[in-house]
Amino acid sequence: MSQLESQQVAAFEGRSIAWLRDQFPQRAELLSEAGERDSVRAGIQSAHLRGFDSERNVVKYLYLRTLLGSDFDIRPGSASLLAMLTDLRLAQDARIDGAFDLLEKHLVGAGAAVPRKSGDSERG
Repeated sequence: MSQLESQQVAAFEGRSIAWLRDQFPQRAELLSEAGERDSVRAGIQSAHLRGFDSERNVVKYLYLRTLLGSDFDIRPGSASLLAMLTDLRLAQDARIDGAFDLLEKHLVGAGAAVPRKSGDSERG
């Protein structure tokens, strides 16, 4: 990785951390800055393994990962979510948006409050 690429990745990590702090303030209080950076780096790697490479989609993936836990897409009971995220016949925008739609349907069906969709306002 070139120095410029490293700087761009570090800047993206910083923007992601700041945005996630805004979205999840209680979580931000629990993690150190190094812990947040490690979590975001792991989330970015996981997003890339799922085929997400645009900033918009990686941020949305980080949101899901933060909201549902780092193993959200592989834990028992999340087969439909995993299928949506890994269906490479679909464009990455359709896969991540489909994952949010599945989450919304699940939450509405359970009578829970639906979180606002991430990434759609500032990071569209």
